[in-house]
This record gives sequence, structure tokens and C-alpha cells, in this order.
Amino acid sequence: MLKRCATWLVALCIVAQSSGVRASEACAGGVVALTFDDGPAPATSALLDILAREGLRVTFFVLGKHVEQYPDLARRIVADGHAIANHSYTHPDLTTLPGSEIESELRRTQQVVLKVTGKKVVFARPPYGESNDQVRHQLSTAGLKEVIWTVDSLDWTGVGAKEILRGVEMTQPGGVVLMHDTSPQLREALPLIAKHFRDNRICAGKLAPTTKRMPVGNWYPRAFYVHAERW
Repeated sequence: MLKRCATWLVALCIVAQSSGVRASEACAGGVVALTFDDGPAPATSALLDILAREGLRVTFFVLGKHVEQYPDLARRIVADGHAIANHSYTHPDLTTLPGSEIESELRRTQQVVLKVTGKKVVFARPPYGESNDQVRHQLSTAGLKEVIWTVDSLDWTGVGAKEILRGVEMTQPGGVVLMHDTSPQLREALPLIAKHFRDNRICAGKLAPTTKRMPVGNWYPRAFYVHAERW
């Protein structure tokens, strides 16, 4: 009896140790944040299905007017374990607006997301990635942290799934990838991205503030101070 117990304990220790190794190596290739702009929209439903199937958690930068139009999709984003963030209410170039209108665009989105999902938003991406000192001041006043991107997937240009994948493959650990809910090619690209992550032990991560300067890859010397880390 004692021998059988000892054998069982040894086996249990081996399983625990191997599980610990697997956990520690799960993100050995780094962490990358996948982010999606301009939703929710009808296409978001299929996107959420694929994300669930592939086991990916991402951040959706939503438009306030679309949250009002598609509240069930906004609630599903949160229910499925994804993060939700502010992309303005109507998608204007905030740098062309006076401070009061920037404040309104941000505040209205904050309010509708909180009302619909119960979530207080802490990150924001200005439409088109356009920002200046006034926009950053309004973001800070609203308690929001600005997020641009380190890699633009270019899905909005109509490039194919393999081109979108190449953009993700270029993303360095801690990087942030820009994508869009309504890109039909993205639905084809996501399984390829998930496979790339699995093959290279990369984790799809959440957004978190950092003191490290994160350069906007295609807009040198622009930068922001949010990176990807493990959920």
C-alpha cells in the first residue's frame, strides 16, 4: 500500500512539474496584442466566433454610435473575455476638432460602453491614429491612455490573408497590431495568425501601460506608451 502511494505521489509530482514547464514556456515567443477598430458591426459576430474557436483574446476599439446600434455585440465582446476600448463616438479626425468636441466624442463613448456593458474603459485610440497635444490632453483628462499601434496589418487596404499574416509575423514581443472588424480578409487570416502564435509560442495579450517608448512603425518618430502583456 505504501509503495503504491509513493508511486502515485511521484507521478503526481512529475505531472505538476511538467505542467509548470508548459505554463512557463507557453509565451516563450513573447506577447502580442491584437486590436480591432471600428466595431461593433454585423461582421463582428463571425469574428468573435473565430476568436473563440482559436482561443484568442483581443481588444476591440469601438465606436460609441455602433455600441448603441449593436448593443448585443458589445455585450458579447465583454462576455467572451475580450477587452473593450474607446475609438471615439463618430470616428472623426480628432486633431481637426476644438477641445470641447474632442471631449464630447470621448465622453459619449465612455458613457454608452459603461451603460451597455458595465465596463469602464481605460484605453483609447484616436481615429486614423491622428493625435496631437490637445487630443492627448483630452484623453488624459478623461482618464484614458492613448494606444496607437506598432504594426498596421493593412487589412483596410484590401490585402489578402497572407499579407495580413506577414504583418503580424513582423510584430516584436510587446507590440500592438492594428486590424478592423469589417475586414473580410481578416476572417481568413485569423486561423493563420493563431497557428503562427501556436507554432512560435506567442501569446495574444492584453494592453497595459509602459514607460517604454513604443514606436508607431509606419510613422517615425511617433510613439505611445502602452504595450502587450499576458492576460
